[in-house]
Amino acid sequence: MKRHPLLGLAALLCCTSPWACGDEPPPPTASGPTLIAPPHVSDFGDPRWAPVAEGETVVARVGAAPITLSAVRDTAAATPGLTPRAALDRLVELEVLAQEAARRGLDSRPGPQRAWREALSQQTLHDFEHSVHPEDMPMKQVRAIYNVPKVRQRYDHHDAWNMSYLMLSCCAATTENCDTEEIQNCFAEAARAIEVAYTELKAQTQEVEPDVDKVDALMRKYREDNETRWPNFAYREQPFYYDPDKPHSEQKGYNVIAENVARTVIDAPFGVLQPPVQSAFGWHLVMKKAHEPASHKTPDDPEVAADIRQNAFPSYLRARFEEWMERLMKGSGAQLFPERLSLLEGGPPAGNAP
Repeated sequence: MKRHPLLGLAALLCCTSPWACGDEPPPPTASGPTLIAPPHVSDFGDPRWAPVAEGETVVARVGAAPITLSAVRDTAAATPGLTPRAALDRLVELEVLAQEAARRGLDSRPGPQRAWREALSQQTLHDFEHSVHPEDMPMKQVRAIYNVPKVRQRYDHHDAWNMSYLMLSCCAATTENCDTEEIQNCFAEAARAIEVAYTELKAQTQEVEPDVDKVDALMRKYREDNETRWPNFAYREQPFYYDPDKPHSEQKGYNVIAENVARTVIDAPFGVLQPPVQSAFGWHLVMKKAHEPASHKTPDDPEVAADIRQNAFPSYLRARFEEWMERLMKGSGAQLFPERLSLLEGGPPAGNAP
């Protein structure tokens, strides 16, 4: 299963420990560090679990285990952009996970002393991630996601079409009145120009029709080559919904377009440049790219539910992790002393932890 970031903690572990992202550390060598088994302790205040050098400032405790100012400094330095407070929060989360791992007996694994808690925390994260699956998402949540308009239209929609078109525009969609002498003169001039464009472009596209991608590429290039020739000449790609069996007045969808343009696209073969067609905004040269038949599937359809669960799984996994982490934090006895982080900026000592 693809790994997902859980509050940035897994990335931190991989950065701070050379072995944390693997299953087992490398074997010792004659010139390498000595590998020792981590101590099995029941008291997390035991210095063998979390040794603290003399004179160290403690900025947090998780149960009896201290987190030191130097650990915060090193963690922040290892992650560009990470603030001391964010580094402290991550170290507290790491310690909570490490203690949870030890309670489960995971600390009996051999490993290098310096990667011990990081590796235990990573293993706990790994176990948690693999205990959550897309199919765990309840149907209530699946239905809620389905009812988001942008999600629902993927499964419940009229016939969906996609077209590329070149356009000589004369009247913007926001214009209140297109029936002016200036705009009507533009339509007349555009009608002559679009015939020229069609003749020239069709001579190129007919060599590659009905290859949608090749025709589309020629349309793009023709527009670029004639950008200064016709300043109001544009290329667009537009998907739209349209039920060919209903009159235009009954069309419903997210992009209802001019009837003559829509019908031209619907009736055309794929990948064939069509003769000029006029809309209320200008003249168009259209090419049908794709068609997806109407679909009216509900969230109770097994394929729909599975698709939603799979696509929403990263967010679902994160939410489950945050809930689980909150429960662990509440039972960990974690204590934070963020005011002591000022020592990293040369501030006065704020005392040590009780």
